[in-house]
Amino acid sequence: MKKVVEVLSGGEKSRLSLAKMLVCPANFLLMDEPTNHLDIASREMLSDALDAYHGALCFITHDRTLIREIANKIIEIRNGVSSVYAGNYDEFLAWKERMANLEEEKSLPQNSGSSDELSPRELQRQRKAAEGNLRNNYYRVSSPLKKRIEEIETELGKLEVEFEELEGYFAHPENYGDAHELKTATRRHSNLKKMIPELTDEWERLSLEMELKKQEFEEAKKKLAAEYER
Repeated sequence: MKKVVEVLSGGEKSRLSLAKMLVCPANFLLMDEPTNHLDIASREMLSDALDAYHGALCFITHDRTLIREIANKIIEIRNGVSSVYAGNYDEFLAWKERMANLEEEKSLPQNSGSSDELSPRELQRQRKAAEGNLRNNYYRVSSPLKKRIEEIETELGKLEVEFEELEGYFAHPENYGDAHELKTATRRHSNLKKMIPELTDEWERLSLEMELKKQEFEEAKKKLAAEYER
């Protein structure tokens, strides 16, 4: 069935634009909110395609997951002035937090006394900085794990469907007439029997590692809170 573009939904128009981009690839892409109107599966496919793209890419988005997965430079525009940060999103956030803390330190009145006790405001500043470092370190470590787990889940889903289709193929003797096709199917079936368990093992290992990182992060947050509540 054919449709004119004007009757397409927002998601269908986005997918059409992406399809046109893939058919006629360019060496420089400008994208404005590329994941808007996309479902989860389409968003993941777009993220994988952009990650594999070898040209220059400039995009604007509120999708922080996409920024973390794709961006290697951040452009901040404030009061009409643009600043380029050469690093990923989590590194940019950590840098912003450090700059904010430095500005806050400059605005604090200097204590001319000899007391070593910190003011409540300074303690709060230190606590926020420590919490920010914990959070940024957690995202830096967990983001690649999360991305790989999602990739494995997508790949496993496809391989399991293919495996079931081959099982159905072998269940019908009438398919055995073409020796070449049968040999190809048998070889692929054998490969899938190895690939699926290997990917499953990797998924279990990475999921456990992800859970341990999360537990370590939560324990570190509790420990930090206890230190500042004394």
